[in-house]
Amino acid sequence: MPSEAVAEKFSVTAKNELSSPEVLSKQDAAVEWCEIATDYNADIGKKPWIYLLIPHDEVKDNMTLISFRRLK
Repeated sequence: MPSEAVAEKFSVTAKNELSSPEVLSKQDAAVEWCEIATDYNADIGKKPWIYLLIPHDEVKDNMTLISFRRLK
């Protein structure tokens, strides 16, 4: 899917907290939100949403939005 074809919701989290219950709960809620937003947008001809949970140590100054998607 081309980069223009999606809307993105990102969360950057400390790597050592990625499996914590709080982070996993927030991730579940964000994924559900993206699914609902995508369904709504499909009805009105808009972009789908994706959610990315990114470990803090993988974020670099020179990264673009496309770079973050490659971390998935």
